[in-house]
Amino acid sequence: MAHPYTSIEANQGLKGNFSMSPSYIDLLIDLRRTLMWYYSPTMWRDYVFPTSFINDFTRQCYFQQKDVYYTLLIAVFITLIRYAFESCISTLLISRLNLTETNKKKFPESAWKCFLYTFTWSYCFYLVRYRYDYFDQPYLIWD
Repeated sequence: MAHPYTSIEANQGLKGNFSMSPSYIDLLIDLRRTLMWYYSPTMWRDYVFPTSFINDFTRQCYFQQKDVYYTLLIAVFITLIRYAFESCISTLLISRLNLTETNKKKFPESAWKCFLYTFTWSYCFYLVRYRYDYFDQPYLIWD
């Protein structure tokens, strides 16, 4: 199949193993080939993928196990809050507002985004402005 913007003659001189309209399978195969080439022994001496990658990562970044648990717990908590917000508060607002069918479908997601971003921005503003004195004493950020 020819590309709609280039001629067949212009593409015949190209070298490489590719198709003009690749599929997702081609993408995954080529991604694997590229990773295998990039991490081949000729490119990296004594580098074994994924073991060396994990070792390099843990040398630079260390997470305690409780930090991972807290992150997962917060993710579940925010998901539950979102579900409760969309099923309770949003349905009440949708029934009181005169919205079209399209807007009724979009409203819960948009209202959740507005609520979440307003809350997080307000909390960060409170921390920076009133809770800590970062502007006058910036070294306190590391305490």
